[in-house]
Amino acid sequence: MTLRLVTKGNGAEMFWGLDTPKIAHINPRQYGPYGNDQVYDHRVRLLAGESHMHILKVMDSFGDGWGTAYWELLRVNDDGVESRIIGGPEAGRVEGFGHTQSFYIA
Repeated sequence: MTLRLVTKGNGAEMFWGLDTPKIAHINPRQYGPYGNDQVYDHRVRLLAGESHMHILKVMDSFGDGWGTAYWELLRVNDDGVESRIIGGPEAGRVEGFGHTQSFYIA
């Protein structure tokens, strides 16, 4: 799997974390900040099946959202063709300080 981050403008405010501890005082930022107007691909290994819920936390450190920047989770098949699982140019936008997205991999 690949978690792709597409930055526009203020990439320095963009952070995310995947399956981070749920402890209130622990910052869930595993990755970020980023440069402006770039595409970043992070290879992630995720367990499949309904018994393995994953939690993606996406954040904006300033609190004004990512604008037109976005995240998407992609599956790459054996032929190298990518298919989007979740996120994308519309569904992967972040508003305000961010949000949490729970998901399963089939």
